[in-house]
Amino acid sequence: MTTQIPKNKERKLLNKLRSPIHISFIAESILECNEYNAKEILKDYIEEGVIEEVKDNKNFYRTKSNA
Repeated sequence: MTTQIPKNKERKLLNKLRSPIHISFIAESILECNEYNAKEILKDYIEEGVIEEVKDNKNFYRTKSNA
C-alpha cells in the first residue's frame, strides 16, 4: 500500500465500511482529510481487494465481504 494511515484510523475505516458510506463522510469524519486524499487512500484498498466502490451508487464504498 502506498498511502499510509494510522492503524486506529484504518480500523475505524474498515469497521465503518461494513455498510456503504459516501466519500464525503469518509473524508471528513473518518480519515479527517479532503476528498481527493481520501480517494487516493481508498484506491489503494481497492487495488488490494479489501474494499470496492458500490456499483449502483457512485462515490459510495464498502468492504468487499458485503458484495
